[in-house]
Amino acid sequence: MRRHGIDEIVMLTGDSKAVAAEVARQMDIDSYHAEILPEDKSDYVNKLKQRGTVMMVGDGINDAPALAFADVGVSLGGRQTDIAAESSAVTIHGEDPSRLMEALQLGRRTMRLVHQNFMATILVNSAAMLLGALGRISPLWAAVIHNTATLAVVLNSCRILQLEQRQARRRRQ
Repeated sequence: MRRHGIDEIVMLTGDSKAVAAEVARQMDIDSYHAEILPEDKSDYVNKLKQRGTVMMVGDGINDAPALAFADVGVSLGGRQTDIAAESSAVTIHGEDPSRLMEALQLGRRTMRLVHQNFMATILVNSAAMLLGALGRISPLWAAVIHNTATLAVVLNSCRILQLEQRQARRRRQ
């Protein structure tokens, strides 16, 4: 997770302090809070949000309040409860934690595409409006430019599907 830009990892668990300490040590977790109740988890999430963006990962009913309060709630696991899945923004079916990193990478690629599309739309449409206002192009050409820009944005967005298909093929190999 650290290789993907996650600065701080905090474990919130209802398990005993001894178990939490051992898991935190083995997994290189920055800090942990053990023997806490679901409402305590949501309180910790709210405190952490004051320091920055918080992604909460959970799988059970006791994680649902914290998943709902987090900036990004992720329900992870094949047997997560309905309420955990409903409380989270992202649901990953499966027990493999590497799927969490795949979801994070997909989200980042998606946001890069959104920013590209937004900038391209603003620039092209603003140029078309300016040229139209100055009388350099006719309203018909301004409409053609606008619709072409819209089509280009949609096609650019489709690139994410191609990336996902390539990754799926690599996983199967």
